[in-house]
Amino acid sequence: MTDTWVFPVGHYLGPHHPAAGAAPDSHRVRVGDEVVRLATGAELLVWGLAHGLPAASSTPGAVWTRDDVIRLAAERVTADFSGVLADLLAAGALVEVGPDGVAPAVFARSHRLRPLLSGLGSGAGRPDRYRIGVFGEEPVAVVDVRVFDLWQWATRVGTLADLNEMQALTGPLLGDDDDGVPGLLHRVHLLLANGCGYLDVAASRVATGATST
Repeated sequence: MTDTWVFPVGHYLGPHHPAAGAAPDSHRVRVGDEVVRLATGAELLVWGLAHGLPAASSTPGAVWTRDDVIRLAAERVTADFSGVLADLLAAGALVEVGPDGVAPAVFARSHRLRPLLSGLGSGAGRPDRYRIGVFGEEPVAVVDVRVFDLWQWATRVGTLADLNEMQALTGPLLGDDDDGVPGLLHRVHLLLANGCGYLDVAASRVATGATST
């Protein structure tokens, strides 16, 4: 990997209202056994944009970086987004993966994918594509078999590294070569960008208190 990814971590819980009729004082994100408070609009914006954009995530070989996040955030509001990003990294709500961050193998061993939404099966027009979304609604995402395979089995393993090992075995059966952790990260990012899942810390990190707020 020559570029450094930025990944959001945590399950979004929504705004927190301190009292009836009061404006929200923060937004909450669960990371492992801890709840991280996003106290400003800039923090929420950066954390949200770290998920990526559906169109950008579909581009083969594309890497979502801090520069992408800061550029898009700056188009919306004015703030010290480098400082915001640093705060979210320190809180564990973001992780950078690659040459300027955590080693991909370390990231894969310490984080897991948690699927969201439901499988809607394949479509008659493209039986080689699988749909993810909400029953009775248009699909949120239409993905290839390897992305769907990742999504459907993620709850059965403990870490991204386990998913990578699984896909190394199933890739040839699905007609694809094993593309290792970089390929896995691209598939994970596509799911995140479309709201089809979220990243969490692995259970072993939760047990040892490795998360922070």
